[in-house]
Amino acid sequence: MQAENSSRLDPLDVPGSSQMAERHAKINWQRQRLRWIEMRLRFLGEVRRSDVTKQFQVIEITASRDLSEYRKAYSTNIGAADDGKSYRRPQRSRPALTSPLARCWKF
Repeated sequence: MQAENSSRLDPLDVPGSSQMAERHAKINWQRQRLRWIEMRLRFLGEVRRSDVTKQFQVIEITASRDLSEYRKAYSTNIGAADDGKSYRRPQRSRPALTSPLARCWKF
């Protein structure tokens, strides 16, 4: 009996499924960080790499990658500040990512 039970594969034990789950989790975390970047720009008007690292306890390269990704995807919603260390919201920006809080506020 035990030999028969050990030959069955659990769907979660299929090779590569843990890697796919890990990748999916990373994408969800990045999506959450991108939404946060947008909300920060929208309500405070600026965001810095250090803000992302402090909020999500990620390393600087991850924060830089997220800011770069946001800039590529939503270039009309983010602009570099004069100091070169922060990003600002342009006057004519529109929310690109929806979140429950964003739906409550109309600009």
